Amino acid sequence: MPAIVRGGVVTGTSTMAYSVAPAVLVIPSGDSRRLLVPTDRVTVPTAAAPSSGTRTDIIYAGSDGAIKVGTSLPANNIMLDKRSVPAGVTATTATSSLLGDRRFAPLVGASMGRLISWEESIGHGYHFPAAQTTVMSKTITLEEDRLIDWRFFQTIALEDGLDGEWASMKWDLLIDGAVQRSWEMKVENIAETKYFNMNSSLGAGTHTVTLRRTVKRDINKALLYYKGASGNWPGTNFSAVDIGALA
Repeated sequence: MPAIVRGGVVTGTSTMAYSVAPAVLVIPSGDSRRLLVPTDRVTVPTAAAPSSGTRTDIIYAGSDGAIKVGTSLPANNIMLDKRSVPAGVTATTATSSLLGDRRFAPLVGASMGRLISWEESIGHGYHFPAAQTTVMSKTITLEEDRLIDWRFFQTIALEDGLDGEWASMKWDLLIDGAVQRSWEMKVENIAETKYFNMNSSLGAGTHTVTLRRTVKRDINKALLYYKGASGNWPGTNFSAVDIGALA
């Protein structure tokens, strides 16, 4: 399947031509063969605007790396953009993108790096409320299905706790409003940093990732946050790291 590795963004100009940014493309070539085709920045002309109605321009790249404009997409070519051309316009800056199936090549064998990084911003010595609290909500967009490594640690202690006394903090990871995973961490009278880690797949598209906490096993003693201060405590952190494309 043809795909875009990077680049190839189309913009309008002050004439009836489109400007296309440099790109790297993947073009099928026979059975089980793919060609990586680099392209330079180019300006490609299009026909004069229609006298009435609209026209759809498709800007695409061929297997030879040539950028062309047409009204249909030939087989094994890559669509870079689809533009609506209103009647009577004299510049492509007056066109609008109808961008549809813009296919990006999966980063097979490579990582997209850290997608989310969050740190609890409350101060050292903060007393956690018992009620469920949403502490983070972030949006990420994936061009294809990916495997994600979810990493978390907390540093909390029980205030004035005696040996053998304990409480706990429950965390929920939600993806698009649904609980993906929950975990509960024991809290005792020392400031212990505890870790949680898991891998899971995440489908292509835009997703909202939410993290919330709730004090559990409440024994009527406060749970204290440890961050910075004289001990330079690590606090509480959450991150999402891309591992790679799903096979």
